[in-house]
Amino acid sequence: MSELQNLQLHRKLQVQEMERCKEYIEGALKVYDTHDFEDIVVGVLDGRFDFWSAPDGCIVTEFLEFPKYRALNVFLVGGNLKTVMKMRKTIEAFGKETGCRKLTGSGRKGWARIFTHSKDVDGIYGYMYAKELV
Repeated sequence: MSELQNLQLHRKLQVQEMERCKEYIEGALKVYDTHDFEDIVVGVLDGRFDFWSAPDGCIVTEFLEFPKYRALNVFLVGGNLKTVMKMRKTIEAFGKETGCRKLTGSGRKGWARIFTHSKDVDGIYGYMYAKELV
């Protein structure tokens, strides 16, 4: 199999896996109106996002470049809470391997309850807010 054929097969399998996780992705996307399912698929296929899946959950990450450091941002989490929390160690290792100094994320207010007393985060730095301007 050629390198091109391998790439095409890999992309096909990625899309199939994202389709399998579509309900988790769309559920998480209800929090913000920044993306739809197709945006996530295109972002994964063009390398802007990384897609992490498990039998009953998934996570989408992206790199953020700041003047002082690089961060791996977890911006979409869906599915079984216990499963996605277990996935964090793999994602943290990936962040370290790719030169990230921090793991960041944002989400609905319920995540604050999970992380407020957690030893797995350094702190909760605030909430994201939005206001329609158009």
